[in-house]
Amino acid sequence: MERVNTLAARHGEALPNGASFATDMPVLPKSIYTFGAGFMTLWTGKRLKRPAVPAQQEAFRQLLQELSLTEQGREAGLKPGMSYEKFAHQAPLRTYESLVPQFERMKRGAADVLWPGQCTQYAITAGTSAGRPKYLPITDAMLDHFRQAGNASLYYHTSRVGHAGIFHGRHLHLGGNTPLYGLTESAPFAAYAGDLSSILEHDMAEWMEKHLYEPGVDIARMSDWPAKLTAMVNRTRNCDITLLSGIPNWLLILIQTLREQVDSRKTAPKNLQAIWPNLECLVHGGVPIEPFMDELQQMCGPDVKFHEVYHAAEGFIAAQDADSKQGLRLITDAGIFYEFLPLKEFNETRLAQLGPKAVPLAGVKTTWTTC
Repeated sequence: MERVNTLAARHGEALPNGASFATDMPVLPKSIYTFGAGFMTLWTGKRLKRPAVPAQQEAFRQLLQELSLTEQGREAGLKPGMSYEKFAHQAPLRTYESLVPQFERMKRGAADVLWPGQCTQYAITAGTSAGRPKYLPITDAMLDHFRQAGNASLYYHTSRVGHAGIFHGRHLHLGGNTPLYGLTESAPFAAYAGDLSSILEHDMAEWMEKHLYEPGVDIARMSDWPAKLTAMVNRTRNCDITLLSGIPNWLLILIQTLREQVDSRKTAPKNLQAIWPNLECLVHGGVPIEPFMDELQQMCGPDVKFHEVYHAAEGFIAAQDADSKQGLRLITDAGIFYEFLPLKEFNETRLAQLGPKAVPLAGVKTTWTTC
């Protein structure tokens, strides 16, 4: 389920976990960024001990201010400074399908519909129960959210292991890539669509592309999968890779390809750490890792730590900050305001009346069960 406020991130306001690496800064020597990453690692360890509710209250305040400037917000009577209780009674719960008419107007250039200003980029997702792909608006505020939350997720790892070693090498990301294309139905307004990774790649900071990002923009944009794998291996086999990320089953294919192509003596390397000695982190998400865990650990190496993240085109939701058995931590200070609807209250035919049943993070109670 999506409510309007879960589609939007805080507009234009940088947070501490992303502030040290602003996208409009000139590219500095890598040593500056690795020093900053060490500082952020220490700061994150302290930040994670703080309660999450104040950050959510601030996110709500900021989002409410922005949403009150929109057509949707005015129709719901949203005003800056209103209480959450009043908001819950006035802002109806919505599904993606119920928001499609607004999305279509935004594609054609309508401004201030669901978020202030116009939106020119739309992330295509796999689809819905209705069988059609989703086109989700990616505003500048959403891009800012993904930068902040992406940085936060990495610092969750460095804080957990106690050092920022992953920032001393390079990060190899394995993902699909659909080139952005113009939406013909938007003409004469210029709007574009593609998968989220393509949109984020176009928004990548220059320092990240120069100092961290692999396999490089040109290879990442290749659509021929076998050719892409070969090019990726050829480019990175002699790099100092410290972090590897992707969907588990795709990662296994990459690892096998890499081991086969690096094998110049008819004996494949024992694992990835034999090729990349400083590899220490494997970031995964998208599908459950349990069916792949043992094989991935064996092929990566015994010292590689697994780091789970939960992100989607709607937002970067959570990341691992402790042992995997403890679950993931919500990223609460990167612009998303979370609401939870008790399953016993769910009724898709009555969503418009269920707003008061939603519970903010402050009202959530956790329970632990053992199997």
